[in-house]
This record gives sequence, C-alpha cells and structure tokens, in this order.
Amino acid sequence: MGDTFDSKGGEQNIAQGDHATGKQENVTQEVRGDGNIFSNTGNVTVTYGMSSEEVVKMARELVRQQLEAKDEQNKALTEAITALSKTGASAASINDALQALQQGHTAKAQAIFAEVLRSKEAEGQKANTEAAAAARHLGALAYMNNPKEALAAYQKAVQLDPDNADGWNMLGLLLVRKEELAQAEDAFRKVLALGEAHQDKEVQAVALGNLGLVYRTRDKLDKAEEMYRKSLEIEQVLGNKKGMANDYGNLGIVYGIQGEIDKAEAAWKQSLSLYQEMGAMQHPYAKKMQQWLDELAQLRASQPAPPAANPR
Repeated sequence: MGDTFDSKGGEQNIAQGDHATGKQENVTQEVRGDGNIFSNTGNVTVTYGMSSEEVVKMARELVRQQLEAKDEQNKALTEAITALSKTGASAASINDALQALQQGHTAKAQAIFAEVLRSKEAEGQKANTEAAAAARHLGALAYMNNPKEALAAYQKAVQLDPDNADGWNMLGLLLVRKEELAQAEDAFRKVLALGEAHQDKEVQAVALGNLGLVYRTRDKLDKAEEMYRKSLEIEQVLGNKKGMANDYGNLGIVYGIQGEIDKAEAAWKQSLSLYQEMGAMQHPYAKKMQQWLDELAQLRASQPAPPAANPR
C-alpha cells in the first residue's frame, strides 16, 4: 500500500524505557502504568502505616499527573517512596513528606534525599553506592516537575555508581527528551554493556529497545528495526510478554513511518494479542495499539474498491 499512515504520536516509543532494569528487593516489582501491576507485590509492609500496595498507588497517582504514564517512572517513584522510611530522617519529616506526596508535592521528599546525598558523599567513596541510590531517588522525584534537576541527579548517580543500569537507563531517557541523542546513545550503550557483563538478558533487551528509539528519532529506520528485533528475540527467549508487546508495537511504528501498512498492522495485532493474553487491555499502550488499528481500518475503508475484473 502506498499510503503513509500517520500514527498520531508515532515519534514516541511504545513504553520507551518501559522495562525495569534494576533488581528490586522486598518492594513491589514492575509497576505498570494505568493501574495495572503485572507482577505480584512483595511481602514487606512499608513503615509509617503504608503497605506496599499503598506505596504503589501513591507512585501511580503521581505519575498520573503527567501527560502519559511511564511504567519505568512508576517503578522509580515506588522505589523512592519506599526508601523514604529508610533514610534515617525523623518520623515527623518522613510523614510530612509522605502526606505531601499524596497531594502530588515532591519538594519535602526531595529535600530528604538531597540531605542523604550530601551526607553520604561526605562519607567518601565507601558510601558511593548509597549516595547514588539517593541521587536516583532524587531524580525520580524531580522527573515529575523539573527534568533539568532530574538530569543532574541521574548524572550524579552514574558518576557515583557507574555499574547501576537503572541510573544509566533513566539518564538516557532524559537525554532523549532533551534531544541530546548522541549522549543518549552512549548511555544506552552503557546499559547494554552492563547487561552483557552481568549476563542479564532483560537489561540487554532494555538497552536494545531504547537504542531503537534513538535510531528511529534520527530517522535511521533500518537500524531502529534491527534494535527492536534483537530486543524482541531476547524477550521471546525470556517469555516476557510485556516486553514482546512493546517491541511489536515499536516495530509497527517503524513500518508505519515507512508506509508499510500491512506490516504495521500485523505487528500491532501481535502486540495487542499479547496484551489480551496478559489481561491488560486497559494498559495505555494496549489502548494505543487499538487506536492505531482502528485508524488503519478507517484508512482501508476510505480507499476505493479495486476495479472488477473484466469477464473473459
């Protein structure tokens, strides 16, 4: 088909950075956007009267204030909120910060993590890992309203703990937002190298998918397709339906940009089928797939029928 399909937002990455690169312990795993949690919550009850489910809800509501929920931002916020109770700050300060977060205000929580960051940096290299964690939490909170502060925080985080893939991945996503694509590619290449060094296939899939985003933004569609396909191959081996759905969605965007409507439709149908299998049809990206498929159907319906064959 010669018509070029406008995906109405095709320049976005489906779930860009959507995979969770880090390994959480004793907190809710892989919080997904639009209220869907595809993994079970952990077995720890958060202090200060908040269960792990309540922490997830708070993170989700904070992200809901953005134009579009980002799964990875959900995860980072969940980790930050959970970590508040372990900062050593006074109970009153933590409670004040939690109450403010419930209203969508992050300043008090940011102040706590900024103080943790300062104190841990003062302890020297032995506390770099803890300082980096505070910087990542600060970045997750700043991401809400101040991308510039978030970028500085994640830059600090990777400086302090260059072996943490989450820090590099979030840094890369922020750099994409700033259209600093060369630096973003470097960050995602670092994620890929860490995944290979630690033989972590999930991290490798994350990096490849986000490299696909960088290449597609640069209009290097063949390279973008290559990255998405490599990510998809890994997700298929892992049996990660969520990752597979993301990759099929992104491949569909590439095909749509190229005007290969049949291939785009096939990819989006595969993506939507996986969301159906997961019982996640209310996920924002499932809704996006359905929207694009509906638009494709309208495009097809608007085309004139082929002429009837001449009788012999």
